[in-house]
Amino acid sequence: MSFSIYAFRSEMTCLIRLSGELDEENIRRTSDVIYGCLSPRMSAVVLDMSELTYLGSSGIKLLFELALQLGFYKVGIWGVNDNVYRIMEIANIADKLSFISRPVDINDWEMIDQRAA
Repeated sequence: MSFSIYAFRSEMTCLIRLSGELDEENIRRTSDVIYGCLSPRMSAVVLDMSELTYLGSSGIKLLFELALQLGFYKVGIWGVNDNVYRIMEIANIADKLSFISRPVDINDWEMIDQRAA
């Protein structure tokens, strides 16, 4: 399955859009993009998972690491489908993350990275 990641940044927030399967094969690239988007001024990171079809154990580990580094309340998740949410529940991370009920408007945001496999 193909995978792509897009990073957008506003003054205080970074949005990462994930598409496809997030697993061990593409976790390093994903981590590089996410941490490359961060800056000391950032108050939050939003992960758009509306097109993510699978979340492997390496992706779960990345979510934990990101949330521990920034604080769980500063990592927002949007658009999780039932299969990915179920994986989060099994991994006991779903209740530790903040889920956003509506998409973030990124019309005026700067695209800072785009990678596909």
